Amino acid sequence: MLEIPYWINVHKVLVKYKKIIFKLFTFSYFLGGSIIAFGFYLFNNYPLIYLIIQSLAKSFGTLALFMFLATLTPGILSRFKIFPLFASSIVLFRRQLGILMFITAMVHSFYLITIPGIMTSQFGPDFLTIRDLLGSLSLIILLPAWLTSNNYSQKKFGKIWKIIQRVTYISLVMIFIHVAFTSLKLGVLTFGVFLLEFSSWLKVWFFDKK
Repeated sequence: MLEIPYWINVHKVLVKYKKIIFKLFTFSYFLGGSIIAFGFYLFNNYPLIYLIIQSLAKSFGTLALFMFLATLTPGILSRFKIFPLFASSIVLFRRQLGILMFITAMVHSFYLITIPGIMTSQFGPDFLTIRDLLGSLSLIILLPAWLTSNNYSQKKFGKIWKIIQRVTYISLVMIFIHVAFTSLKLGVLTFGVFLLEFSSWLKVWFFDKK
């Protein structure tokens, strides 16, 4: 198997400080949730703070994209049987990345679409572009996976839990189109990951079983 030189040292550091990193993720959940929860309040009472967050909303979307693609990486690498230690390093925090990805994407959507649309009384079919609709639909598809990203749900739903999590693959196509409307480079990156995801499953279905 292919492996990244010296990555074992990085992996050991990640394992050593795993609990601290988990706490940083938890703080990020709280911060992101607060930004969403107080969105309308900031719009009405602290417009400058609201505008600052809104100006960063596009960057939040880009960050959410990178985290989403990162959650797909371990599966791709394991199916191709390459860089196992690197994949294991991501798996350590994949659930946390997925949760934070959804919250970050919600901040992106909330400040660019939901709050402006509702507060200006323009929210509706005419207000939303195809890009916005695809982005919103991808969030709806990702919602069940986000809600069940915990040990309780994993035990409660059993085999169905994996199906719920894999439904997120459907959102990859919508996210690709959504991103392509905004940035050609990010669109190419997303499409590249989509091709790797698809080809890795083809490998499993048609070659590994022989």
